[in-house]
Amino acid sequence: MKLKRKLVRKLARSALKEDAAYRDITSRALEAGGFFVRADIKARQEGVVCGTGIVREVFRLLYADTETITEKTDSETVRPGDTVMAIRAPVEVLLSGERTALNFLSHLSGISTLVRRYVEEVSRVNPGCLVYDTRKTLPGLRLPQKYAVICGGGKSHRGCLAEQVLIKENHLTACGISAGEAVRKAKSSIIGSLVEIEVENMKELEEALSAGADIIMLDNFRIEDIEKACKTARKKNPCVIIEASGGVTLETAPRIASAGVDRISIGGLTTSAPALDFTLLIRKNA
Repeated sequence: MKLKRKLVRKLARSALKEDAAYRDITSRALEAGGFFVRADIKARQEGVVCGTGIVREVFRLLYADTETITEKTDSETVRPGDTVMAIRAPVEVLLSGERTALNFLSHLSGISTLVRRYVEEVSRVNPGCLVYDTRKTLPGLRLPQKYAVICGGGKSHRGCLAEQVLIKENHLTACGISAGEAVRKAKSSIIGSLVEIEVENMKELEEALSAGADIIMLDNFRIEDIEKACKTARKKNPCVIIEASGGVTLETAPRIASAGVDRISIGGLTTSAPALDFTLLIRKNA
């Protein structure tokens, strides 16, 4: 997955406008302009880099001929003190674009870093188990956040509602139908889409299996129930994909993976990832 240049430019332009980067009164008051300098973006924490393309676009929107040298590309690991990118541009460009660029880099790298931790923990006990995100993303930032998940080694669940059928509890309640009926109806109505259903208990699991669900999401199942569900599903349909979701943490993820699921979906990857700390330092003698 790659972020299209058009989207990157749109995101960067919107963020610069929000910060009034073209009307930086502090830099104007101090007459910080008219000469070129070099700056380095450095990591202050260990983690996984994501968002260098947006950083580059931020400064190029402020000055088209900004020169950048990327030392660490997206998905690479950084340690405190590592240089991520070197930038040469007019001093007012660096001062005006600094916060916007670092906001993107810190947020997206924070997601990638958290995802990498989950992937490592899960792979340690079940190498075949994959870590997925959800649609719990910030409005307008879904694609970059999902890109950050990919950079961390995770997988994208659904990009949008049109991408795949996913039947949830509220669908069953709203339509007044059972899990089995919902799966059968979806499979006969939507051709070409995998049909996934969220189940709350073993009864719904059995119904979903009998109806031919392609993916079954175990919602907030206890570990012992996940093990039981996986054994039941494998006997009924060895090809069905079993997913676990709901309240997953770094501590519980390995236990869930060891119970035999094929994948784990975690909303916290995009909603609860702490920002990774970076700094932009202008060289005095550039």
